[in-house]
Amino acid sequence: YIAFSVLAMLNVVTGVFVESVLKSRSTERDLFMVSNAKELFQSLEGGMHANMSWETFESKLDAPQMQAFLRAVDVDPSEARGLFTLLDLDGSGEVSADEFL
Repeated sequence: YIAFSVLAMLNVVTGVFVESVLKSRSTERDLFMVSNAKELFQSLEGGMHANMSWETFESKLDAPQMQAFLRAVDVDPSEARGLFTLLDLDGSGEVSADEFL
């Protein structure tokens, strides 16, 4: 009975530890994505207030920040047009920093 109780307690402790690590990793990934997106917009004329057209978005596909962003959201660069359409919430043909983030 004691061995079973110890095993159960160790299982709970392990579960709490694993959950903590997964939450931490998720937070780090989110911060990494936001950082890359901000770098992309800051490289545009107008910075965080700029809008990114499809042509600009397409030209940035080879940028390391865009590559990292696409990997983080698990999107292949060949699907970039579909991602752009999804990000363009207001249908203006341009994506603002707020829409991108």
